[in-house]
Amino acid sequence: WAGFVGFFLNFASLNCVQTTGPTTYAIVGSLNKVPVAMLGFFLFDNVITPQTWFFIGVSMCGGFLYSFAKIFGGRPKVTARQDSE
Repeated sequence: WAGFVGFFLNFASLNCVQTTGPTTYAIVGSLNKVPVAMLGFFLFDNVITPQTWFFIGVSMCGGFLYSFAKIFGGRPKVTARQDSE
């Protein structure tokens, strides 16, 4: 049973990499730790130290920066075209 589920999980991961790209897949994989930490805090009363809050913030800033670069980095620059007529 576990092998069957693992096969389809890996298949889904490879499909995600093919669709989005390896860098996006890695960023999403690292950013999923943020909601896991928050759920642990709220559901299980885990203590989040100042160091953990710092790294959650660094993770979120990295994700936002990557998203910003991905959205705006691929667009061609729009320049004002001046006709000499």
